[in-house]
Amino acid sequence: MKPYHLLLFVALLGWGCDKTSETPALPAIPDTVVQSIAGKFNQPTDFTITNLQTEGLYAADFQAQNNHYQAIISENGTLLSLEKELPLAAMPINGVHFITHQYPNSNMVFLYADLDPVSNAPLGYFTKITRAGKGYLLSLDTLGGRISVEEEPDTVWWRYPVRNVDYLQQNIRTEINAAQPLGTFLSAALLVDANQQVRWRVTTVHDSFLSHFEFDAASNLVQNKLEDLFGLDVPGVTAADLLLQNALPIECQNYLDVYFQGWEFQRGIIRYETINGVSNALGFVVKINVGQVVYYTHFDTDGIFTGATRG
Repeated sequence: MKPYHLLLFVALLGWGCDKTSETPALPAIPDTVVQSIAGKFNQPTDFTITNLQTEGLYAADFQAQNNHYQAIISENGTLLSLEKELPLAAMPINGVHFITHQYPNSNMVFLYADLDPVSNAPLGYFTKITRAGKGYLLSLDTLGGRISVEEEPDTVWWRYPVRNVDYLQQNIRTEINAAQPLGTFLSAALLVDANQQVRWRVTTVHDSFLSHFEFDAASNLVQNKLEDLFGLDVPGVTAADLLLQNALPIECQNYLDVYFQGWEFQRGIIRYETINGVSNALGFVVKINVGQVVYYTHFDTDGIFTGATRG
């Protein structure tokens, strides 16, 4: 078995990054952190552990069974998140359409499968794209529906996805409950850059609105942005309701039948943009259920799918 290569860096190869920043005299890596990986994977190699120096978290980068993994581990050895690198072609078609239409002329840099740390069951995907000199971090679910999008930090970084609202600091929970008392927790992530600057990103949903919160390391609210999932928060844009599923173009229905199997119609609209008194159709938004999950699916005027957001 190859000896573990424990490099004590503030950040190293963080989800596709290619810079390193060395800091001397960091605390020793607890054995529990090392054993959390060694006990789960047979003979991991190229094993690097990063002391994030925040929230008692450590980040691991390693190879196992010819696959590249990234993980976040607590100091008691609990594996909190696990991601496995995939070829770019493994992106689900719904995710491909979302990126292509919402971020035209962009390039995908890397793709990871977001895995359940215990069972290894797929939970979704995490990818980085670049467009016009900016990097964007996208989280998608197993169907390729968008969960969150955020701009990439300027420096080397690590990201810890938080899936349970109870894992958030109390001040953050209090703030989001006050701002969106009827909202439901959707997603959150902790980002740590090379300078140990911490940011929390939290998204809640209520009706057809997402609230995107950002907090600093002290749990102070930095900003809160509201997003209308029907896309009606744009000046000059209006909509007409499609009361029946059959009012949708057959192209929309056919796509949903294939890529959102078992979908149930909730609401459909056709969006219009009015310029100088002239209204032009922009496309369709269809709210559907797939099991217990709600999606807002978007189509252009020809019924071509342009992306979906989990709501």
